[in-house]
Amino acid sequence: MKQKDDQKVAQIKIGLLSILLLLGTYSGIMGCGGSGSGSSSVSAQSITTSLGDMTVGSVADIPFGSAGSAKITFSNLTGREQFIVSFQAHTTSSGTYSTGITGSESLLGESLQSSLMASRISKIDEEPSSDPMEATETFHEFLRAEEANLPIPSQSLRLSMSGGGGSLRESVSAGDSLSVKVLNSLSSTSSYSTITCQVRVVTSHFIACRDSSSSSLSDSNLSTLMTNFEAQANTEYSTYGSVSDIDGNGKVIVVFSPVLNSLGGSGGIVTGYFFAGDLYPNSYASSNGGEYLFCHVPDGTISTSFYMSNTGPNCMPHELQHAINYNMRVFQNSTSSEPGAHNEGLSHLAEHVFGNNNENPSRVNLYFGTNLASFTGGTSLSQRGGSYLFYRYIYEQANNGRFSGLANGTAFLSSMLNRSQTGLDAVAAATGENINTLLSDFLTTLYLSNTGLSTNSRYNFSGINLRASQDDNRGTVLDGPTVKTASSLPVSGSVLATSSNYTMVTGAQIQSAGNSLSLSASSSSSPYASLIRIGDR
Repeated sequence: MKQKDDQKVAQIKIGLLSILLLLGTYSGIMGCGGSGSGSSSVSAQSITTSLGDMTVGSVADIPFGSAGSAKITFSNLTGREQFIVSFQAHTTSSGTYSTGITGSESLLGESLQSSLMASRISKIDEEPSSDPMEATETFHEFLRAEEANLPIPSQSLRLSMSGGGGSLRESVSAGDSLSVKVLNSLSSTSSYSTITCQVRVVTSHFIACRDSSSSSLSDSNLSTLMTNFEAQANTEYSTYGSVSDIDGNGKVIVVFSPVLNSLGGSGGIVTGYFFAGDLYPNSYASSNGGEYLFCHVPDGTISTSFYMSNTGPNCMPHELQHAINYNMRVFQNSTSSEPGAHNEGLSHLAEHVFGNNNENPSRVNLYFGTNLASFTGGTSLSQRGGSYLFYRYIYEQANNGRFSGLANGTAFLSSMLNRSQTGLDAVAAATGENINTLLSDFLTTLYLSNTGLSTNSRYNFSGINLRASQDDNRGTVLDGPTVKTASSLPVSGSVLATSSNYTMVTGAQIQSAGNSLSLSASSSSSPYASLIRIGDR
């Protein structure tokens, strides 16, 4: 009987070894040595794992089985090594998904493993924000949802939308007055104020007018804003695409009004907006029948100096991207409008490229502070920080020559918007890469970037330092995403959709757990993970 039992145990071990070998296929380990932040010493010793050999700064993809589990074995451990496990959910279905890291299966009770696999961790709530710009995010989310229900007009309908050309304003010049409707509710497109707006600046691409009831934005400051905006206009158009011209005046009208400052009530001001309803004069009483961007003005909440350095310059490139995006998606390619989360990410990237980057770091800081809120799940301040970083990452990767069919980041954005797909599908189609690979690299980069652990451009941002003080007039300091340090194994956690959590485990913990790590995740999360070798203790 003992002989049969020994044979059975041997068969089980062989079976487990076969599974391990299948799971342990070498998976693109990349990286360079270096001295990482937070490590007292760095060992050049190569650690052998079932994912391949790993030196400090290297990254290995962890393949999961269909049941949402994976296993990694280690050898040559000294006990001083440190590793980061980046546990990722690539699903876009909103939710919170369980994750677990344990030692050798022989050291783990069956009931505990089952509970780790089945448990649902309570949802991570985002921390409330007191930022006065939060009303903008609420309003934009409402407008993007409203635009998703607008019809895709035929070519003939688009040509007749302006009512026979009655709204042509080709002869507008400084000093003229226009009657403009400005939305005055965060949740209604039928509530608006009709203002008298005096034209102050006319450029090749824009007509800038100021609400006659306001004098807080001087002619000099308005002229500075428009001169700088005009200088970037051709590049923004060539990058993202064209804007519609249903009123036939060949220009976009930019309205500066204090109506936006009071639009949010006690919840803060709205810094700006574009609403595609202005292109549908027969559908909305609030429609202006043309291409309009709306921007706030300096007031008691927003000082003139902060307005001119931060919110003023970024309003126009941000809102212009929304106008271009709607034209390219709906009018030019006859597809649905861009999902709000992606639309906002692209607009925040436009701020960085065509305005300045003074407003994005504070949103990135919120993103890190909320354990990486799902950047595809909404348009809150923190989620915008994530969507901005995602599009910044793909843009930079294109500039680095990663995608064979794209010359640079400009080519990526142009290709992405000029197609029928939207969101992540458009990103995959434009880059020619699997979206899971892009998401995995992005989420790994959130930890590795600017640590000094790797000089590989795939794992570093160049346009923003994720571990430094930011020159954003807000005193923002970024220090990367939150990392959970495992005091012992097993470790349970949770991860949001299109997000990651990060857990540090040591060589000593792995040794005491049988020189292996077992990972478990909810299979509905589309689980992915990466293992990052960082400096020794």
